Amino acid sequence: MYDGSLRGLAKRLVFSLFMSLRPTTTGNRDRDILVFFANRRKQRADYDFIAGELRRVVGRDGDYVEVLEHFNPLQWVSTLAGLLDALRAVSAYSVNPAERLTTALLIARYYSSRRHLAAVLSGKRTLVTFCDALPVENMLTQIARTNGAFTLTAQHGQYRLLDQSNMSPDAEAYANFISDRMLCWGDATRAEFVRAGFEPNRFIVTGWIRPPRSQQEQSGKRPDFFGVMLNGPNANESNKALLSVAKAVAAATGIPYLVRLHPQTALAAIQPLVDEQCRSIAHIALEPYLSSVAFSLGHMSGAVVEVLHEGHPTYLFDDGRLADVFRVEGLSYRSVDELIAAIRADIVDTSEVRERMASLSAWYNDNTNQASRLRAAILNKQGSHA
Repeated sequence: MYDGSLRGLAKRLVFSLFMSLRPTTTGNRDRDILVFFANRRKQRADYDFIAGELRRVVGRDGDYVEVLEHFNPLQWVSTLAGLLDALRAVSAYSVNPAERLTTALLIARYYSSRRHLAAVLSGKRTLVTFCDALPVENMLTQIARTNGAFTLTAQHGQYRLLDQSNMSPDAEAYANFISDRMLCWGDATRAEFVRAGFEPNRFIVTGWIRPPRSQQEQSGKRPDFFGVMLNGPNANESNKALLSVAKAVAAATGIPYLVRLHPQTALAAIQPLVDEQCRSIAHIALEPYLSSVAFSLGHMSGAVVEVLHEGHPTYLFDDGRLADVFRVEGLSYRSVDELIAAIRADIVDTSEVRERMASLSAWYNDNTNQASRLRAAILNKQGSHA
């Protein structure tokens, strides 16, 4: 919905009128647990891994349904049949008429799929989704809850309370948590939701479900660089502040730096913001990144949780836009001088920084005995109201 161009409008129009959902079922169809995934088309290996791991953990105790989009030249009939109701639903949406129409078409299109989705829930008492904030999984979760099923969803991204200083254009996507329970990364997430008024028992700490990192042989040589992990393009001002800090750290320590781009950030947008101490700017995977840098500067990004989990020395610069969930002693610093002093102290005393990073890692992401904890949460409905 964020692409307001004519091309974006045209894509939504075609999607609403000519694409349909096609559920595919794997399993015995007589189990009362359903694992559901509707995001294969995004071609994200990390997303696919989460769905696969949930399916593996449930095993023969549950069924698995995956939904794919397919071309249907007659979908427009079902979509248009629900258009009038959908137009009434978006009548207060403050956008131009074309945006309002395509939004209504999307609602009508998804609503037309409700019978297909309801059918996959037949006989199911527990529903496990990848992310119940996304359209198809959100709709299925609503249906499941209406039918009295117990629902769980996996955490996706580091949740945080935002204010006017750090508001994100896509923040509402993650506010729409409707399942009975969330399989969350760590106590940091639970505490953040409790601050927002949620009951703590709705959050079961199971850790970030992610592929294991292959361990490369360590040479024993300290890397020659430090890294800068940028936010997405919706936090450009904070990215600029972070790169200014990187220049100061490089000047104070004599250590050059590498810039790790967010997947949605273009190289051309960052090149004018670095100095001669920058040795590389790239979209780089976690493994080669960590093997190249001695420590990292970061801000408000899920990458922070990733590198902390590896015990990697990490320092966040609080430019006034940092969410409170990241304002933690020993991790974030409000002045450049304090940040540089912390880096210098950690270079001298490596044992202290290892202990500090291990403690921070567990706060954000506790995946100890993850498979057994996931299974207990799903099969035993840990903390359920049932």
